Amino acid sequence: METLEQIINEKILPLVHKPGRYVGNEIHVIRKDWSEVEVTFALGFPDLYEIGMSHIGFEILYHVLNALPYVAAERVYAPADDMEQRLREKRLPLFSLESKKALKDFDLLGFTLQYELHYSNILNMLDLGGIPIFAKDRRDTTPLVLAGGPCAFNPEPLADFFDAFVIGDGEEVVVEIVQLFKSIKKDAGTRQEALQQLSEISGVYVPAFYRPDYDGAKFVSLTPAAQFGAPAKIKTRTIERLDSKNYPLKPLVPLIETTHDRYSVEIMRGCTQGCRFCNAGFIYRPVRERSVNDLMKHIDAVIQNTGYDEISLASLSTSDYMQLPTLMNLLSRKFESQMVNVSFPSLRTETFTVEMARYARKVRKSGITLAPEAGSKRLRQAINKTNTNEDLLRAVNIAFSEGWNLVKLYFMIGLPGETRDDLEGIIELVRQVKAIAKKKGGKSINISVSPFCPKAGTPFQWVAQNSIQEMQEKIFYLKDQLTHPIYKFSWRDPEVSYLEGIMARGDRNLASVIYLAWKNGARFDAWSDQFQFELWMKAFADAQVEPDFYTRELDPDENLPWDHIDKGVTKSYLKKEHEKSLECLSTPDCRQSVCHGCGMVQHPECQKIINSAARSAVAQHSNNKPVKEANSDSLHYGRGLKRVKSTAEPTARSVRLRYQKGDQLRFTSHLDLGKIFERSFRKAGIKLVYSQGFNPHPKIAYNPPLAMGQTSEAEYLDVQYFQERGTDLISCLNRALPNGLRILTVKPLIGKQPSLSSIINRAEYDIRLSTNFERSELEQKIREFMNREEIIVERTRATGTQPVDIRPYVEKIAVNESNGALLLSLNFDQGKIARVQEVLSQFLGLPDDEIALCRVHRKSLIVQGDQKAVTPLDI
Repeated sequence: METLEQIINEKILPLVHKPGRYVGNEIHVIRKDWSEVEVTFALGFPDLYEIGMSHIGFEILYHVLNALPYVAAERVYAPADDMEQRLREKRLPLFSLESKKALKDFDLLGFTLQYELHYSNILNMLDLGGIPIFAKDRRDTTPLVLAGGPCAFNPEPLADFFDAFVIGDGEEVVVEIVQLFKSIKKDAGTRQEALQQLSEISGVYVPAFYRPDYDGAKFVSLTPAAQFGAPAKIKTRTIERLDSKNYPLKPLVPLIETTHDRYSVEIMRGCTQGCRFCNAGFIYRPVRERSVNDLMKHIDAVIQNTGYDEISLASLSTSDYMQLPTLMNLLSRKFESQMVNVSFPSLRTETFTVEMARYARKVRKSGITLAPEAGSKRLRQAINKTNTNEDLLRAVNIAFSEGWNLVKLYFMIGLPGETRDDLEGIIELVRQVKAIAKKKGGKSINISVSPFCPKAGTPFQWVAQNSIQEMQEKIFYLKDQLTHPIYKFSWRDPEVSYLEGIMARGDRNLASVIYLAWKNGARFDAWSDQFQFELWMKAFADAQVEPDFYTRELDPDENLPWDHIDKGVTKSYLKKEHEKSLECLSTPDCRQSVCHGCGMVQHPECQKIINSAARSAVAQHSNNKPVKEANSDSLHYGRGLKRVKSTAEPTARSVRLRYQKGDQLRFTSHLDLGKIFERSFRKAGIKLVYSQGFNPHPKIAYNPPLAMGQTSEAEYLDVQYFQERGTDLISCLNRALPNGLRILTVKPLIGKQPSLSSIINRAEYDIRLSTNFERSELEQKIREFMNREEIIVERTRATGTQPVDIRPYVEKIAVNESNGALLLSLNFDQGKIARVQEVLSQFLGLPDDEIALCRVHRKSLIVQGDQKAVTPLDI
């Protein structure tokens, strides 16, 4: 009997778009034998693999859990529409990547709640995984379903679907949860007992133990059930410091391109800027910074272990990191020669410096993002942004002067207190940026506008949200005014923002809406091409819930559905900040002024900041005082100086490599394979020769692409690298390459050589068919096919479909005498070729799915001359 893993790999993955999403063959993936662990934990990310693989918190939990010998932690991401369709057609469950086990077979399933528009995907994943959607319907044999992340700070819209929520930082509490579950499982405890004991862990909220009360549609209170002893308030878990042990030195490296195709390193957590619209700025207090020494050791190890060519310094406000100039200087010294780029997220205009611009463009120049947020000083003060127009114009001038060609500007509309004058301020500010761009020449400006959504746990949690019509009118007014050719104007759909705002301040009455929307077909609501607003409006109508009720202005004295979550920052402080916003009064960063009494004062990090010396250091950083640079021949992370010896540049060398691509990588595309090789060379310590110019790239050239899903024993690449004395290229590279790639042969290239794509003119394949044919039937089909003068197929291109005659490219088809497989020989003609799937379809007359299930293996690539045929290594 076939296992679920065999069915997925052989009968499902060949039929879906981007099958690499579901393989689970990343570098450093952790697979444990379930018979040797006591707790199994599936980590769920309710969006596509490409999104989830870029998330730092998900990576941290995967590492922390798998560091425990008794836990097997695996991952699952939301399946794309085509995969969902295939699973439902075959009645197969949603599975984890590592073991291909169904979600229902795990002990624990934990979702990260990063965004309100992921909610329909969560229900879909539960249903596909064989788990009852509503918590009340689950039994003792069903996994406990948990959730954490920023949206868990208002868990009420999802309360009916989850057994428990983790509020705050997860690194420590998740260990307590699995320790508890191990004990419960050992004692054969019931589900109810597990929930009871979970509720006793600080930071864990079990919604079944609380009863909400309403006055009509209006939330009144949330009462803990006396029999369970649940606390009236759930105190947020806040770790004291960012411990280096929680950050993996060997992180997962995907073998397909992801949204943020780089390694993101968390340099600090929390923010005290106090932007009144920012949920994360209040729920993740206080600020905790990692040391430069810790960061350098971490980044150095990650580069060595992964070969990444880009590091992103991630935090809520990277430019507020106190040791940023020192860190940038050390990173430059260490990694510039390795062609490793360091990128920043959106930067604050008031702290953007020439040094930042120069450093960030050293390896490559892309767009730089600046966030003025609002168009006037008055409105910025109301939202507690301290940047000025002059700050933005200075930052733009620096960026353009230092070689950047694109500036991205981010604005919000619909902010509390916004007037028409504020919209005019956006227009005028953009035009001033345009004036700088025109003086510099060849520059572009991207303008992004996003409607404001009031969020729980912020000073703006009480304000009304603009209607869809109001948001649309403001967006289109700005769009009509900003029409210069150097502008690219984009905006977030007001209907999406409207739904986000409803969910952000919702209560348990929204559970029926979320369920009905999912039943109606809502999926991937965060994706503009899949969001269907009408499905949600129908769900509101069917559930008899008024959506505008959740976008209204709230009374500052009314009880709120999320008041039972003790975020550390007090409700009274949020009220005070709300009142200051009405007067357009700003509150300075407490790390630069005085404690403002937000409620976090007892945290050790806050106590450090209260110390005048610490506050003085922050103030010096904020004023952008110059930091002494390291000597050009030294690196100084740690206390001492580490001398770097100057060495002569090694000799550049060109070689041709033959390699094989096995089953493990058959669902990795040709483009992704190129990225894998680049990283593997860096990981192996082999320095490549790079091109010159705007975007340097390594000098690697490949043979004609191998199609997705195919394997090969005869692929080739030409590469130029700097040869170090005593380096064994094959062994070094094979140690760095992932499973499924192996270098077989290397040949030096002397002088200028023609490209592989120009000399290779034939390919030979071995094909195992997915459908059984009698030998005589196959031979008859071969004769009929080869006797045809032309074979026309339709190819889809960007300009439409185009007829192509593939017959001239088919050299030979035969039946392998030993195993009954097909032998196929195809000719190339200046890059033109018949695709294997096209030949099989025309030759066999099978449906597309049956063709896709055939196993295709490239046996050889040939250079056919007038006299003889040779391999690319023989010329």
